[in-house]
Amino acid sequence: MITLSSLIGAKKAQYAVEEILARLPDAHIVIIDEIDRHPMQRHSNVHFICGDASAEETLEEAGLLRARAAIVFADARIEEAALADGKTLLIASSLERIAPDIHTTVEIILEKNVHNFRYINVNEFVLSYDAISRLAARAAMKEGNADIFNQLLSRRHGDDIYEVPVRPEWRTYGDAFNDLLERGATLIADRGDLGINRKRSEPIPAGAKLYIVADETTYRAIAGKPGV
Repeated sequence: MITLSSLIGAKKAQYAVEEILARLPDAHIVIIDEIDRHPMQRHSNVHFICGDASAEETLEEAGLLRARAAIVFADARIEEAALADGKTLLIASSLERIAPDIHTTVEIILEKNVHNFRYINVNEFVLSYDAISRLAARAAMKEGNADIFNQLLSRRHGDDIYEVPVRPEWRTYGDAFNDLLERGATLIADRGDLGINRKRSEPIPAGAKLYIVADETTYRAIAGKPGV
């Protein structure tokens, strides 16, 4: 399965590619940009297409219909934030129109524009300036916060955040929390709900997506994946 990354912004593209390959070394990544040369030639499974990422023919050439996911970064060459978000919205609209089942992640500069992306069913949003500013502020107020966030943001070492399947024997959040704790993992969220530690007596709803903090070996053991 090809992982398609529509990446506008050289440095952010490189960091994203490195993170993906650190977790999925066999993944194939397609970079779409309007520059005239391949930005990451040293990786044999990173491919490059020069073109307009909102154009149907470009996305078809990139193998969008075979892709597992798409990432759209804000164009760093556009100084006006509203215009940069507008270009991102145009690309995301093309992705969703051609491959509505693909998992799309987009970088948004202005938080007020998030609702525009919800209309086209984008799966994930990253607020670029907002995230950096908040992390810097928290690091300034409480020493050590940045170390925790930086570790969780990188898959290269230490513990990470993983989604785990809901087991049939888990009736409540408390069942899941206690079982996972015994296995060496900490249950932290159901989708975006980070308060489930206060809801241990509540039943786990249908369609729940549970996330844990654990190292990769523990996660693989819990998820029943090979390589333990």
